[in-house]
Amino acid sequence: PSDALPLTHNDGNRSMLSMCYFTSGRFLLGRSFSQLSAAQLYDLSRTFPYHATSLSARPIDAFDAGIKYPRIYDFPISNSWHQLAFYNYDSTEQLISVVPGKSLNEGGLGLNFSKQYYVYDFWNDTFAGLLNGGQLLRQQVRAGETRVMSVHEKQAYPQFIATNRHILQGYLDLRDVEWMSNKKTLRGVSQKIVSGEMCKMVIACNGYEPVKCKTSTGMCTLVKQSNGLAVLQIKTSDHAENVKWEILFK
Repeated sequence: PSDALPLTHNDGNRSMLSMCYFTSGRFLLGRSFSQLSAAQLYDLSRTFPYHATSLSARPIDAFDAGIKYPRIYDFPISNSWHQLAFYNYDSTEQLISVVPGKSLNEGGLGLNFSKQYYVYDFWNDTFAGLLNGGQLLRQQVRAGETRVMSVHEKQAYPQFIATNRHILQGYLDLRDVEWMSNKKTLRGVSQKIVSGEMCKMVIACNGYEPVKCKTSTGMCTLVKQSNGLAVLQIKTSDHAENVKWEILFK
């Protein structure tokens, strides 16, 4: 990790970890945990466990002219949810873009032109916007950075769009997420929350207003944002705890 470029920023280490995850199914660590800094160990923990499904990331710009290495990787979890990686292997900042609604043969993600999609940047913990399927998703990616983003189709009810627990932002760390329209409640289970660590889940409210939250164990808080998003924060003192949670809306 200490040799990953650029040396002056943790982008290099995060990029190494991200691309190992997106392009392989195995990770060999050259140093023991005791030799890693707290920041390096935290970033490493965001990429484990590796998933055990048959899904894999597709390098959608592999045959574009002038591309030395593929820079855009699409991990399709479902028709309405993709995980996207923009990989900048260059020593200078680069503009990387894709049109989600274009077909796979045209270098897109094969999403719907007529629908809207939430985009959330994992490592930078930043909301990247609500885009139309035919709109250009453009990112100015730092030198040596891999920008990992969740892409979720906008629903007519509150929905989660990201978590801070794992690089796939919910694919491995969330289950049984459902919207109960009769109770105006979004509920689910956060899996294997790290003891003492704040687990965060980003919620797109979609016109509803979050009122309160509750969990089966530990504590939870709701942080409302001005952009129509809210963040559910869960903290528990128990090891590897699966926490049931609910958010009531009005």
